[in-house]
Amino acid sequence: MLADLDWVLGAPHTPMRDQVADIFLSHGLRPPSPIVESYSSKLIGEMVGANERAVSIVPADIAEELVRTTGVVIVPYSFDWTLPPIAMFTRAQGLQRAAEQLFAGSLREICLQDSEPKRKQRGVESS
Repeated sequence: MLADLDWVLGAPHTPMRDQVADIFLSHGLRPPSPIVESYSSKLIGEMVGANERAVSIVPADIAEELVRTTGVVIVPYSFDWTLPPIAMFTRAQGLQRAAEQLFAGSLREICLQDSEPKRKQRGVESS
């Protein structure tokens, strides 16, 4: 049974972990208990690559990287779920590094570009 495999999952009560649990619960099954809780793609890849019973769920871009770096394979399955937005944060009184400011500006620009088609669909004009 899938729930009995050696799962590598994120911390409890996080969006991805909750959605994995929901998949099992919606089918009347017990959610998997992870052998390791981690968000480290390196550790996830090493665990799954070293244990033929180990499985994990990661975003597609991370899975593709793990295929290249650890030799794991991607199971061809798509999830019909959405995860909440991510946030970038830094210390309020901390040193503002140029690299951080550039990264934050790039994220804002990408988010604005990504949201523009959605705004147009809803009939909302950009400012």
